[in-house]
Amino acid sequence: MISVTQKNEIKIITALYNELMSHQFTISVDDGEAINKTHSLSDMLDWYQNLDEMRLIAKKDDLKGSVYFIFGNGSKGIYCIIDNSEYLEPYMTKTNELTEQLCKKFDV
Repeated sequence: MISVTQKNEIKIITALYNELMSHQFTISVDDGEAINKTHSLSDMLDWYQNLDEMRLIAKKDDLKGSVYFIFGNGSKGIYCIIDNSEYLEPYMTKTNELTEQLCKKFDV
């Protein structure tokens, strides 16, 4: 059975993927061993299931940024550590809002 924490991590990953794709970014996932171009949200979620850490690389024209995730570090409903390049901030406002809402909900 999937935990509340995993459900919320999936919500965050899904929001980020959808938001970056809506801005026409190409997305790749660095799993620590290889960089894999993501062709779908399903691809990204499949990789996530087997990782403790994941770096998402987003490219659009001359703009390149990354988002670094650390998963599974808690059990209070959300404990997904996210760090991202400043270049991506304007393109992930909804994802940041979701993360803040979840943190408040679970008092993290």
